[in-house]
Amino acid sequence: MHNSGWVQAPGAQMLADPAQYPRLERYVKGVVGAFANDNRILAWDLWNEPDNGNDDAYKKGEPRNKNEIVIGLLPQVYEWTRSLHPTQPLTSGVWHGDWTSLSTMPPLARIQIEQSDIISFHNYDWPEGFEAAVVKLEQFHRPNSMHRIHGPRQRQHV
Repeated sequence: MHNSGWVQAPGAQMLADPAQYPRLERYVKGVVGAFANDNRILAWDLWNEPDNGNDDAYKKGEPRNKNEIVIGLLPQVYEWTRSLHPTQPLTSGVWHGDWTSLSTMPPLARIQIEQSDIISFHNYDWPEGFEAAVVKLEQFHRPNSMHRIHGPRQRQHV
């Protein structure tokens, strides 16, 4: 069974309770802070598919305004992470929507593209659809000189 153990993070209860956000901030800063200069880390995917509700499994337990909550919280996650000055680029994987331009994207995807140092995405299409997605995303020029990339890094074998 594909993704039989898939779970969302943060969970619905934490997401729906802003009083829990300081706990989430401590978690993000603890993990990223511990590895901010570790050359084994290639990039930080701060929130994978944040607007994926996995409706079949989670819809009934999700906050009704999940998308709006995430739109407010994701920029904070980027801010918390950037405050640690990690040497690795930051990203959040987009996975759906019209990527033809920033103006055609859903608001959350636009945040993901604008905040990311590199673009990561999921595509569950055939090769032709995958290639079309790459072509659309190339227009955003990530990485580029306006984003905080520290140049190519050497991989070490662990």
